[in-house]
Amino acid sequence: MFYGDEEAQAVTYWIPERNLPELQAKLDKLVSKAQRLNVGAISYSIGQPESRPYVRYLTSEGIRYAPYKEPKPGQPPIDPTDIVYFRFDYTP
Repeated sequence: MFYGDEEAQAVTYWIPERNLPELQAKLDKLVSKAQRLNVGAISYSIGQPESRPYVRYLTSEGIRYAPYKEPKPGQPPIDPTDIVYFRFDYTP
């Protein structure tokens, strides 16, 4: 997307901690390429890590994970042993 003279809005993305080194390398490469092509500055920052809850469930393809959400009234409770925490860093 081209922004012209307008400043782009910052967006926050939550990145699994294990994927952060690869993402940083790709972003650094993108920043360098933008500088070489003189197309405008690209910047990012890494925030503090945070553990976030996920629910583990079994499908026909194997174990899957979904972000934890409080069950709605009338829904069965989630077994606490199925709740796992993954560490995420965020890039604001």
